[in-house]
Amino acid sequence: MVEWFEPIKCWEKKLFKKESLKNIAERLGWALGYDIVEREMLYYDTMYCFLTYFPEELVFIGGSMINRVYISRGIRFSFDLDTATVKPTSGKSVMVGKLLALNEILDEKKFSIPLKIGDMELRLGEVMIDTKKDIFPDVLSLKRIVPAMTFGTPISQYIRSRYGVDPGKEPYASYISELRNLIGFMPMLEEVRIEIGISKEGFQDAVETEVRSIIEPYAEPKLRLRTKVSSLESSISVKLKNLSRSFSEELLMDFVRDLCDLRMLFLKYDREKLKSLLRNEKVDVHAVLKNLSDIRSRGKQIYENSWHLSLVRESIGWEKLCDAVERRIKRLIAS
Repeated sequence: MVEWFEPIKCWEKKLFKKESLKNIAERLGWALGYDIVEREMLYYDTMYCFLTYFPEELVFIGGSMINRVYISRGIRFSFDLDTATVKPTSGKSVMVGKLLALNEILDEKKFSIPLKIGDMELRLGEVMIDTKKDIFPDVLSLKRIVPAMTFGTPISQYIRSRYGVDPGKEPYASYISELRNLIGFMPMLEEVRIEIGISKEGFQDAVETEVRSIIEPYAEPKLRLRTKVSSLESSISVKLKNLSRSFSEELLMDFVRDLCDLRMLFLKYDREKLKSLLRNEKVDVHAVLKNLSDIRSRGKQIYENSWHLSLVRESIGWEKLCDAVERRIKRLIAS
């Protein structure tokens, strides 16, 4: 019988107890609950093994990176792993071949292990193509199947959905019951979402850095990720480009999140480099200012109610956030 958290290598196994998770959450002051702590531990492990062992150089980008590297106070909770190829890449087929090689490495390093359930087998820690989301020609959508305790999908429901079998019948029922009795809780499975952006130009504006976990210093990973990330200026440019899109209610949630991430403008950055990036990407910064008026009036409810933004709210109010970002954008335009 497999040890449930065996493929999770970045953390001490003793941390995967409700008492330990609760203690960490309390010390962090997270009112949401200890399941967020476990979610972060599983995310960090996935981030580490994917970016360390994927046999093609990748750069870590997007909101999850921004809130682990550039924003340290009042982070926005984000648990999607967004990456891009560093070298120019012509299509997905090359990356699919690399995925097969990655899983061989994960098997070898024990970041992936087999789990027998009756007459079938799934692999805990495996990375696979997310067939429901893999619909864009320039993005490879993946997911890593990880063991969980406090959130996710019960294993019985998971195998019913994925394999179309009845978990209440043999040989599955006995195995699931035995596993539950052995580990002391209903085994859950979670899928960590991963994306690889693919372009013929590649991604060059990156810096190498250490990526912290958001539950530090109250729990520290045994294995620490060091990887390439999108530069501060490039990250700001992408967020401004997102906010320059034509306003629509369907995009309001994304706009609010991007606005929160634009607290990067509060940091020291290379103004000339940023302006050059904005020119090259043809970003209309005046359109961002125009959208800010609609985002301010319509986005407050999302800001006040989204659990992803709970720590952002503790650090800054909605009106103050909108005012501060608007001032810095105007300053950028004027310079």
